[in-house]
Amino acid sequence: MQAANSFNPAAIMRLHFEKPASKIVSPSYQQMLDWFPYVGLCVALALCAYYNCSRGFTIVLALLAVYVIIQHKLQVALVEAETLVIFSMISISLPAIILLLMFLPECGLHNRYGLLAVSLVPIAVMACTLLLSAVTYNQAC
Repeated sequence: MQAANSFNPAAIMRLHFEKPASKIVSPSYQQMLDWFPYVGLCVALALCAYYNCSRGFTIVLALLAVYVIIQHKLQVALVEAETLVIFSMISISLPAIILLLMFLPECGLHNRYGLLAVSLVPIAVMACTLLLSAVTYNQAC
């Protein structure tokens, strides 16, 4: 027999589908939810820096960079060459960074090995930027 105050996921799902999203989320909450991923990732960055975790810091930094790129560059259809190249670079570089970090030891953030791990993200972003500029230059010619 189930207790009267137990968690019932079916009831929550039924309430979610009965009410439209505009009634559930007020405009003030919607504005707060727009900034929530940035705040959450920045808090994760601060925690990784506080606990001296270079691999976690690098992964969160890469996720933050990917989220910003998606929000600013990938809000259009993938039929354009530039957005398709950006999507392809994200699909290759993010898993590659994470796989490379699995082979690096966790030596902390405040030493040369930690800085090497953190420098993977700016190096990947610069390489992707150079590749994107080469693709757009070849497309313009």
